[in-house]
Amino acid sequence: MRHINRVFIFSIYCLFNVKSTIAYFGINDSVKFRRDSSIHAHSARLLLERNKSKSAIQEIKKALHSHPGNRGLSIKLAQMYYKDSKLDKSLELLLPFQALSTRKSNVYYYIGLCFDKKKQYKDAYIYYKKAFKLDPTHYKSKLRIAQLFIKKGLYYDAATHLKNLLEINPEYQPAQLEFELTLRLIKENKHNIFRR
Repeated sequence: MRHINRVFIFSIYCLFNVKSTIAYFGINDSVKFRRDSSIHAHSARLLLERNKSKSAIQEIKKALHSHPGNRGLSIKLAQMYYKDSKLDKSLELLLPFQALSTRKSNVYYYIGLCFDKKKQYKDAYIYYKKAFKLDPTHYKSKLRIAQLFIKKGLYYDAATHLKNLLEINPEYQPAQLEFELTLRLIKENKHNIFRR
């Protein structure tokens, strides 16, 4: 009985006083370890579900402090900065990971979004193009390219990109809506629109 009490007290002590790892028992009673960063990341996820973004940002920062090279945490924090219009901080987190961009985490697309919101359309175009080249099924990046041309007033170029996108996926609803809008703009301004 004393041995069980000592083990119980020791495990409570470890649970509340050891900050680097937390031990718990699995199905086969072997000890497994989780790092603090995963605890902070999990806390951030819970806070985001409760719409507490400022607290979630702090938790992700703590998780990144433990693991500064974590791509997933950096991308999530960059997305949160993007939503708060802190574009420079978002780019600061994303640019080092652009070489590690994959289909699953298409960092090029997020960088393009930041440049687009900063109204640096040439840079946004470059990164959207890279995102679409990396993943040809990432239709949002091709749609964003067409929207850049619409912002510049180049409706014919936008229509060409949208038509190409609709040839790839005729069921893509956002491209259909943008294509209809672009055709309407071309008809309304046919005397004022010049092709590059």
